[in-house]
Amino acid sequence: MKSLRGRGETPQAGVSSASQADRPSNQWSAVREAEVGRAGPGRRREVQDALRPTTPISLAPTRTGRDVWAREAQVERRRKVQSYRRTDRRRAMLLNGKTVLVTGVGVGLGRECATSALHEGANVVLAARRKDELASTAAELDPGGEHTAHRATDITDPESCASLVQLALERFGSVDALIQVAAFEHAWGGLYDLNLDDWRAAFDTNVLGALTLLRPVAKAMKEVGGGSVVFIGSQSMFKPAMPQAGYAASKSALLTTIYYLADELGPDNIRCNMVIPSWMWGPNVQRYVSGTARHQGRTEEEVLHELVGGFPLRRMTEDGEVADVAVFFASDHAKAVTGQYLLVNAGELVR
Repeated sequence: MKSLRGRGETPQAGVSSASQADRPSNQWSAVREAEVGRAGPGRRREVQDALRPTTPISLAPTRTGRDVWAREAQVERRRKVQSYRRTDRRRAMLLNGKTVLVTGVGVGLGRECATSALHEGANVVLAARRKDELASTAAELDPGGEHTAHRATDITDPESCASLVQLALERFGSVDALIQVAAFEHAWGGLYDLNLDDWRAAFDTNVLGALTLLRPVAKAMKEVGGGSVVFIGSQSMFKPAMPQAGYAASKSALLTTIYYLADELGPDNIRCNMVIPSWMWGPNVQRYVSGTARHQGRTEEEVLHELVGGFPLRRMTEDGEVADVAVFFASDHAKAVTGQYLLVNAGELVR
């Protein structure tokens, strides 16, 4: 996962022409018109609503457009939470009745993973270091507390990890999936200016911490006949960008570890996979774009165009979209998939 503190994945050469930025919108309109035309009169409104994009496809050409983009992304997050609250949990859902642990629940990807899991019918146990922020997030996502539990957790501490798993077992009776988002992202610098303590912290958290948590999780999964472990990687593993080799190296080590874990845990029906995002539009990226624009004396629109103007989809992936892929890996729809990774990057890097 790319961080804006340490998640800056590859800035691409910008393409700022309006015609290129608008091309996906025109293509989308053609598809939408064709689908609506094929629908019967009684279903036309339903199809129109289903095909309506939830976020703008083209790049924001003005400050107002950029604000709309950010605002609509926030609206989409609220819509998903509200949709979960209205959901009839008896209907078929990807994670219906399963218990999912989500670590690193803050304002970005961890929160979105918890939201998506709830939306798909799971009981969710939220974990993060900050107790107060964790409690407020849980209250917002599930006001009644019927389908969530939370506990402040340090994934580098074996006792803390064991306590988290015990909470899940006591509240919901099983651990069926783990979405491991918590990470240390601040390993900056090149060969001559890097801080070796930061590198150690990255490996301690991103590799050893993940394994520390996985030990009690895997034991609990074995008791119920298996489960799914989903790790979050970073496109910086494959494509150097900002000077964040320490973070990228730790995520690369985690990916290699997954291959061995898939082989070791496979006989217990425990699957291990990785979701690999690039830039993700969310609170952290919004702050990065604003800060970069101020520092470089440019507009925020110019910074956005430089980042995503060359992507095939001409837009940035949202953290909620990455979360949806993680939830897919956690579900039985991926029950034959293990030892794999999937890039979720709007086509920025094809591999």
